[in-house]
Amino acid sequence: MKKILKLINSIRNRYVDLSYLLTSFKCFKEILKSNDIQITGTGVLQLFFDEYIIKIPLGKLSDLNLENEYKNYLKFKNSNLSKYVEYELKKIELFYKIEKLKVIRNLNIDVIIKDLEKEKIQNGEINLSLDLLNKWCNKNFKYNFEYEKSVMHGDLTPKNVMLNKYNQIVLIDLDRFTFFGIKEIDKLHFIIEKECKEQKIDFFDWILKNFEKYKIEKLFLYFVYRINMEDFKDVKLPEIYYQKACKVYNRFIIGG
Repeated sequence: MKKILKLINSIRNRYVDLSYLLTSFKCFKEILKSNDIQITGTGVLQLFFDEYIIKIPLGKLSDLNLENEYKNYLKFKNSNLSKYVEYELKKIELFYKIEKLKVIRNLNIDVIIKDLEKEKIQNGEINLSLDLLNKWCNKNFKYNFEYEKSVMHGDLTPKNVMLNKYNQIVLIDLDRFTFFGIKEIDKLHFIIEKECKEQKIDFFDWILKNFEKYKIEKLFLYFVYRINMEDFKDVKLPEIYYQKACKVYNRFIIGG
């Protein structure tokens, strides 16, 4: 009963769509058999079993993210990075089934970063437009970004680097993976996410706190990349998000 209540209450999540929620009840047997369920912040229903996890999209965003993750998983499989996806991920009708993995303690990501940067890049461009920020903050600021391209995970965080059943390091949550990313973004993102969790702050506060410790060009590049990646069409974020984004944006404009 608690599982069903969790599922029903998920409609409060801004990323959950009622039509997807109703469709998820087609997996009713799996929901009841699971050890536990969890709805992620971006609207993915996760069903936990002893040896695997089932992921069911509850909205357009989570549907797109899970689809991209699966496509990128297959790209990894067919690249020199295949060792980082030595786990099972399957698409089965309405849901995705992933092998249960283990958390890593005291992780050093330098080897992972080097392996990603050694992989051959492909043609393409990352969205670094200032249109959103200028719109939100009533500005008309312009900036030409210069950066070195690199294969990029796109959301490299401590929770997205795991161990498989053979104790090999693997990467998950591959929906933002790209063969034409930005060099050094993965490492900076990993540091920021780790320290934000330890200090219980968000990435806006982290940037303001560390403004003098990093090159302003590098921080601004990361900030704009992240803003564009987190702008989910048809989903309005909390007002505080836009307020903090403008506060940081103004700091860059003044500081730059």
